Amino acid sequence: MLRPFRPLAAFALSLVLASCAAPTPPERSASAEEAARPEGAGERAGAPAPRNLFESRVMLRGYCLAYSGDPKLPGNGYYKSENTPKKLKTARWKDLRLVPEPEVVTDFRGQLGMRLLLVNGSSQEHVFEASDSRLSLIQEALTEDGWKPLEYLPQSWCGNSYHSVSLAPGEYWEFAVPRYTGPRKALIRFRLSDISSLHGGVLVSEPYEGGYFPSQLSEKEGHRATNVMDPYDE
Repeated sequence: MLRPFRPLAAFALSLVLASCAAPTPPERSASAEEAARPEGAGERAGAPAPRNLFESRVMLRGYCLAYSGDPKLPGNGYYKSENTPKKLKTARWKDLRLVPEPEVVTDFRGQLGMRLLLVNGSSQEHVFEASDSRLSLIQEALTEDGWKPLEYLPQSWCGNSYHSVSLAPGEYWEFAVPRYTGPRKALIRFRLSDISSLHGGVLVSEPYEGGYFPSQLSEKEGHRATNVMDPYDE
């Protein structure tokens, strides 16, 4: 005996099977943060850009301040930073070293920056010349013409600005610094000079991958003194 054809039942079964299928995910829209990223800003092709990239069209004034004594005690007329040495909790480093940490997010001038450590893992005290607690520490970019400064050190007309700071064995200073990016991709490094206790007086860091704007090689940020106690004109 032939079974009767039941078109309504077949149609109902097709609806049930369709409802069991995995739903199609909605198309993903870019977030505001992603939309603001420039093309090619990622460290690798297809990788998201770090969120602490810093753009500058000018050379910034040196910003790494450090002091080795008690900043509350009377001094000789120079500015004393409250950025004093910290104790190392690791024996990883055995020498005087600049340690850039691009992956560590900090606050630099109200924007996101990276961290830089100046570590004394050696067995001797190191001494650094300073100007109102400003170390001779800048960033440089590797250009077609070699390493070129992206920052500059302003000069004080007051003799009282100049002094020395020191870092004992097993101590370090920590700095919030910009993580440069720009249309010209390049290796970026830190350069510390005027180290009285180090042969040659200069220390450079391992580079990180970054970038810069062409104007950073020549145009200075500038500075205008606001009172007679400010001995800097640039």
